[in-house]
Amino acid sequence: AIPDLSTGFDTNPIAAMPSLHAAFPLLSSLLLWRLYRWKALLFYLYTLIILFAITYTGDHYITDILAGLFLAVACYFLAVRYMKSRPSIGSETTTGVKGPKFDPRGLAKPLLKGLAVLLLGVSIGAVNKVQFTLSASSYGLTAPRYADFFKHEETYRTNYKVQDYMGNHFLLKREYARALPYFERCLSLAADATEKSQAQFNLSYCRGLLGRKK
Repeated sequence: AIPDLSTGFDTNPIAAMPSLHAAFPLLSSLLLWRLYRWKALLFYLYTLIILFAITYTGDHYITDILAGLFLAVACYFLAVRYMKSRPSIGSETTTGVKGPKFDPRGLAKPLLKGLAVLLLGVSIGAVNKVQFTLSASSYGLTAPRYADFFKHEETYRTNYKVQDYMGNHFLLKREYARALPYFERCLSLAADATEKSQAQFNLSYCRGLLGRKK
């Protein structure tokens, strides 16, 4: 199902603050501008598209994004300041003494440390995803849009909103026979008059389309 603006009110419960989705593209844009100037403008367009997407789909609050942009700018200028304070690699300094030459062997230790941090982050994320899948009701979802619903349908059979989401998903794909059972469950799970009315409408609409298809 194509997300709409309403999903912006259902924020991603595992999103980061600050937003690294905002920080990394901007940091890359700043570095590319430093190297290529006007040739880097296309990447700035990519950055704007990313910022719009993570806001429109509700993955981040505006404050997450602003904090991510601030982080990127701060890291960029701190790095530039640090590099200016170091002697140029392979070139003569103001004292006429050559700076240290580039030694690829010196990269091994920082690369291994970076790899270890990356693997640790991936492992923590995998554990968190499992916990999220097994305890989805603890997150107070109001507009489901996670692929896990398709992998663990039995877990959500008593969740009205998930059943409504699944029904509309197949309805949009014109798979009316697959959508029908979800709307039938919605009718039995409806907690108030509004949900019952919506479920009855979806059920009647789906049955009408199914009959027309036959």
